[in-house]
Amino acid sequence: MVGISGEPDEVRDFGAIIKRMTEILISEAVLKDQSLLYDNAKHTFLYSWLFENISDPEARKQLELSGQLLGIDTGLARIAVVMRPVVPAGTQDALETQQLLTVLNRTVTLSAPASHGHVTLTMGTELLLLFSGSDIRRAAELCRAAAASFLFRTHLPLAVGIGTCGTGREELRKSYREAERACFLSMNTKGNEIKYFTESDVSLLLQQLPLESCREYLTHLFPGCGDEELHQWMLLLRVFFDCGGSITQASEQLFIHKNTLQYRLNKLRQLTGCDPRNSKEAFSLYAALTIYESIGCHTNN
Repeated sequence: MVGISGEPDEVRDFGAIIKRMTEILISEAVLKDQSLLYDNAKHTFLYSWLFENISDPEARKQLELSGQLLGIDTGLARIAVVMRPVVPAGTQDALETQQLLTVLNRTVTLSAPASHGHVTLTMGTELLLLFSGSDIRRAAELCRAAAASFLFRTHLPLAVGIGTCGTGREELRKSYREAERACFLSMNTKGNEIKYFTESDVSLLLQQLPLESCREYLTHLFPGCGDEELHQWMLLLRVFFDCGGSITQASEQLFIHKNTLQYRLNKLRQLTGCDPRNSKEAFSLYAALTIYESIGCHTNN
C-alpha cells in the first residue's frame, strides 16, 4: 500500500504517477518471478531428459509432455554443442564462473534464440547448446560468432566442441558426450579452435593404439589399481564429466554428500597427479576414460 498526504487537488496528479510507477514495478517483479520459474523448470526437464535413466514408458511420456508444455520439441533433429570459458587455473571462484556462464548464455541466445527451437542449459563450468537443425556448418558459424562476442565482452577465449546430429533422447545423449569430448580437445589446442567430433577420427585414433599401450597408459596413470578399483574410478569420472564438473549434480547422481565427493576427487588427484576439476589436468583423465570405455582395457594387476 502506498499513501500520500496533502490537499487532494494538489497531490492527485502526483499520486497517479506514483500509482502507475508502483504498478510497473509490481508487473516487472511478477515477470521476473515467472521467468525464474520457467528457467528452473526448463533446467529440471533438460537435465532429466538428457542424463537420468528413465526406463518406465509412462514416465518417459510424462517427461516429453513436460517438454512440450515448456515449448521444447523433443522430436526435432539437434546438434549438441558444449562451450566452456577458458580461464587461467585458480583465478576465479564459483561466483565468477556463474557470472561468466550468464554472459555466455546471453551471448549464445542472441544468435540461437529459443523461438527458433534452440535450447541452452548451464551445467557446472560449461554451457550446453542443443542446436535446432542438422546443419553442422551453420552450428559452427553460430559458435564462431558467439566465441568472438564472448572474447570481446570478457577478454577470455571460448573452448567449443560440436557433436553429431541426433534425433530423440538417446541420440542426443550420445551427441552431448561427443561434444564434451571435442570441447576437451579444444581446451587443449593452441588458439582454442572449434573442434568437431567425428566417429571416424576417434575410431581411427583408438584403433592405432595397441591394446598393450592402452593398458600401460591406465597402469601408469592409476598405479596399483586392480580392475575393480579402476572400474570404480571410471564410474566416478563418467558421472563427474556427464554433470559438466558440477559437484552438486555429480554428488546427487552418485547418492553421496558433496564433501564425500570432494574427498574422493582429492584422493584421485593424489593417486594420478591429475585433478578433474582443473581443465588442463582433466584432459588426461578424460583420455583414460575414453580409452577405458571405447576399448574396455584392463590393467591385469
